[in-house]
Amino acid sequence: MIQPADISLYIPVRNSARTLAAAIAGVRAQTLQPADFYLVVDQRSTDRSVGIARRSGARIVTQHDGRLGLARNLAIRACRTRWLASCDADVTLDPRWLETLAGRVALHVAAVGGATHERPITPADRWRAVNMPHNWGCAAFDNPFMLVSEMLADTHALRAVGGYRADLQYWEDSDCCQRLRQAGLTLRYEPAAIAWHDRADSVESVLELRWQYAHYRQRERLESLDGLIAKLCVNRTYTRQSLSQTLHSDAADTLGISALLWFHHLLRDLRAALSLWPLLEDAARDDCRRALTDAIRAALPPAAAPIAARLSSLLPRAWGDAVEAPHDAAPGITPRSATPAIAAAALTAPPALSALPGFARYVEAAAAATRGLLAEWPPALLDAIADSLMRIESAQNGRVVNTHFAAPRFTIRPDTVDRLRAAPPASGGSLDVLRTLEQLLLRSGGPGSCNIAAGGDGVAIIPDLGAHPDPRSALREALRTAEWAVVSYRAADLFDPALPVLSARDLASTAAALGFAIRGFETEAGATRLVLQRAARGAFKADDPPGQAARRVAEDVTVSRA
Repeated sequence: MIQPADISLYIPVRNSARTLAAAIAGVRAQTLQPADFYLVVDQRSTDRSVGIARRSGARIVTQHDGRLGLARNLAIRACRTRWLASCDADVTLDPRWLETLAGRVALHVAAVGGATHERPITPADRWRAVNMPHNWGCAAFDNPFMLVSEMLADTHALRAVGGYRADLQYWEDSDCCQRLRQAGLTLRYEPAAIAWHDRADSVESVLELRWQYAHYRQRERLESLDGLIAKLCVNRTYTRQSLSQTLHSDAADTLGISALLWFHHLLRDLRAALSLWPLLEDAARDDCRRALTDAIRAALPPAAAPIAARLSSLLPRAWGDAVEAPHDAAPGITPRSATPAIAAAALTAPPALSALPGFARYVEAAAAATRGLLAEWPPALLDAIADSLMRIESAQNGRVVNTHFAAPRFTIRPDTVDRLRAAPPASGGSLDVLRTLEQLLLRSGGPGSCNIAAGGDGVAIIPDLGAHPDPRSALREALRTAEWAVVSYRAADLFDPALPVLSARDLASTAAALGFAIRGFETEAGATRLVLQRAARGAFKADDPPGQAARRVAEDVTVSRA
């Protein structure tokens, strides 16, 4: 285990007065005290954060501009030790958190992260615990897709991959973790290192957070009208997965937030796209927003009236009657609506974007996608969503609903099973999975060519896990006798409320609980691919040098279809 003299710990601070004192107290209570504890304090905070930080007795590193990515880079530059722990200002650490992480550091491990759990205050917080968990489950394993902000990292490794993206407020930790993984270094997840997340969200703020988390990976789709149409499919995947996960959780009474995800992301995508075109007048942006909201409201079936009735109250910024907040114009550009002299000098008014054929095509596609999505929701699900929305609205208005929420129960229909069996492979089939295995082995440091041929024993190829009515049970059965496994999962292209939709966390935690090490991990918009190796045999230790496991499997293992 590394020594306390080798460890520093920092908290980035901006507008966190409600939770900062508890976060600092959590650091002070650690059984292993870091050699240096400091706060990266953003002087632009508009609450009491700066004063609380100055009175804390911790060293202060000042931030004057930039986003959270820059704050983390300032923390790295200010670090005087080899290892640097981080804790967000709305998180309270368990007293043994740092000691537990320090005990899991080993050769070639770039960072060790723990399990951060939610401490719910609002219905939106309970929804976030299901749909945006800050942990990978109850089993420890190496090489998760990413670690959350509460982690202990090697500053040499952080500097070697360039630190954090200074332009990012969200996803900056995920982006850095990806570069560490791609560099051949190990990320380690240790669920025994516990922390508690204390964030109070409304429906709109939690959906905005969900959108921001996905924005970095989806931003290219928001650069054109064609891209906005493509993003509709991604939002459909997000909505289906959220509905399934929430329905099958102990937070089923927050199901309405999953339904509203679709409507929030539609308007949020449009607002982000329009912000990239700085010469549009503010009035033109409002016209585009109204054209989309009018089309979506017209597309809603009568059974969805309870949803339509609460769009304005639960999503006021996007769906309210008030004019949208000013957009983020490009630097140096003033919207024409703010320069009446220029507008008056125009000889002819430009055509409205909302009236152009390209925009009309996008609006039509969004309305059609809305009709198609809601057509998949049976009456019992729509009733549950309506009940959920009523309860959530009452809670946000300070009222309590005393009646019990009756979560609907569904059984998989026979026609769903038949359609799953008849559907073409979502992943492209076994050959596609074999190519993925080769690529992942090479990426993790394998030889220039991988000798993967048919005929090997103990290797399970699971190319289309999403085609199983019970994918989690199918995964357990496939891994029962396997030593290696290649798993490809994409949710079926149909929605049945009884059909579980698995997340990357579900797949990784199930595999880890069954004793498998994760050698390759890719995930994107509902699709996940894992390369797994049974850890119990001891042939591949978690502390093997980068690429060692890949070289051994390339030399010793041949792959066949399971």
